[in-house]
Amino acid sequence: MAKRNHEDEFTPSTRDALAKLAAYFCSNPRCLKLTIGPNRNLNLPLKSGHAAHIHAASKNGRRFDKEQTSEQRSDAHNGLWLCSECGVEVDDKKSAYKADELRRWKK
Repeated sequence: MAKRNHEDEFTPSTRDALAKLAAYFCSNPRCLKLTIGPNRNLNLPLKSGHAAHIHAASKNGRRFDKEQTSEQRSDAHNGLWLCSECGVEVDDKKSAYKADELRRWKK
């Protein structure tokens, strides 16, 4: 497994912003699954979403862009909100998803 640079990971506030920008729906236009729901603890909703990097945070990750700075990799502009299943599919080593397609999904 690729070693991750934790500086390039999204902060909790960035993940939260990506989820809210997507209204907690998966950004994959073929999915659009709602990724939040009720919980017995009213202060802690159930979330099944995933803040995914458009360009990977690690050098061995999908769509890694060596021209990006650490700050750019961890910025919300480099992320989108996906359900757990689509997040795994998009980040898979064999994934054919290109950065331009993921940016279209984000829009």
